[in-house]
Amino acid sequence: MSRQLDTWNKGFVSLYFACFIAFLNSAINGYDLSLMSSIIVMKPFKAVFGEISIDADPNFLAWFIGLLQLGSVIGTVFVGPIANYFGRVRTMALGSTIIIAGALLEILPKSLVTLQLGRFMIGFGVVFVTTAAPTYVVEVAHPSFRGRAGAVYNTGWSVGSIPAAVITFAFANTETDVAWQIPLFVQCVFSGIVLLGCFIIPESPRWLMSKGRVEEARQFFIKYHADGDATDPIIDEQIKAFEEMQKENENTITTYFGLFGTSTLRYQMLLLFLVAFFTQYAGNYVSGYYIQQILPYLGVDKDNTFQTLLFNVITQIIGCLAGFAGASQADSKNRRTLLTAGAVTTAVCMAGLTLFCGVYDATQAAVWGIIAFLFIQAFSIGYSFCYTPLQSLYCVEILSYNARATGMAFEQLLVNAVAYLQNYILSNGANKLAWRFFGFYVVVDIIAALTYQKYFPETKGRTLEEIEQIFEDPRGCVPASIEYSKKDVEKPAAKK
Repeated sequence: MSRQLDTWNKGFVSLYFACFIAFLNSAINGYDLSLMSSIIVMKPFKAVFGEISIDADPNFLAWFIGLLQLGSVIGTVFVGPIANYFGRVRTMALGSTIIIAGALLEILPKSLVTLQLGRFMIGFGVVFVTTAAPTYVVEVAHPSFRGRAGAVYNTGWSVGSIPAAVITFAFANTETDVAWQIPLFVQCVFSGIVLLGCFIIPESPRWLMSKGRVEEARQFFIKYHADGDATDPIIDEQIKAFEEMQKENENTITTYFGLFGTSTLRYQMLLLFLVAFFTQYAGNYVSGYYIQQILPYLGVDKDNTFQTLLFNVITQIIGCLAGFAGASQADSKNRRTLLTAGAVTTAVCMAGLTLFCGVYDATQAAVWGIIAFLFIQAFSIGYSFCYTPLQSLYCVEILSYNARATGMAFEQLLVNAVAYLQNYILSNGANKLAWRFFGFYVVVDIIAALTYQKYFPETKGRTLEEIEQIFEDPRGCVPASIEYSKKDVEKPAAKK
């Protein structure tokens, strides 16, 4: 591994393509989750589905928006065993097929029942691709760029959210049903590309080894990690490390009960829950699905479709750029530092948003609405830079191979469960308390910052197998991981 790496050799380029196909699954998730916040403000959509509106029944709106998460929650029951048995690639292909079927069901008949069923199916399919894809990226990536690849994966959420915002904005003044039907149909495009790509990209070498297909895994490492050089030591190093880890963890965990079998696993599941909770309750939903409720405090008419969709486009583009900037730092910045910085930044921004929304509400002076708008954009930058790259990467890294597929399915269960609950909390809380409710997120973000520092081990600079070892360290995983990071920083200086 000490030899100079050619980052554009044939093997690496093929890996980049494989990671890109997996990356599109994150874009699918971003597109699906962002789309409906724009669709529900369109006049043609309201004309057909008037029940789905902030001005109608907030509980029904919460139910409808939450159907995506509900479908994902149900899907998590099946995705872990399927990903372990059939492999990462075929699981992505299955999920993409389900998403395409759900998208077609949404638009073909103009029925509230089929619209809801289609949205549920998309959520069911999304959990298959968002469980298998980040696991696939981390398992196939070369150690030299694993951190960046894993971090870039989740920024695909923003890449998907931008087309959702731009396409709906392009139809802002369209008075026919195509204004909402075309954006819904585009859901099929990302999934169609992934489905075709799954016939080309290789299977995860770690999944192959878990099935006893060691020679196939060796050929993968030779072709993609060593650029055809069968003597490269990285081949045997990775195979040996995986086999040693497999001896210690002989049985693959296929049930959620198995994820709580040891104290180490229970600690890891606690970390998964905290990541899910803190990243979903940071305040990001305020400028998402429920943007219509906050616009009046920014001096914007919530019934002005053009202004609403323009606001959404600006927010998504800024978030995307910040997400890629954060992903570029994934291999150079400590995970705990980024997580803590994300919590502190979102706390400050939500506090500012709460304050200036309140001032605008009292004075109706446009300047306070503009300042509140700037705090939303600052929130988007901080959240996307610090949180977006690590949401999937950190979770994949802390899980050992035998728990990775089922653990990531469980993580998706947690994310979608807490997000589903938030639909009701935010919808009703914002209706009753208005801008005052945003203070709830300030408290959550402060608690998150303290929790990251005390309980989250550092994973930067370690192989997947080495990360597993820190949870077994008698000093405790957090002190052990920090000590490792310090040594990692000191080594180059010592050589000088």
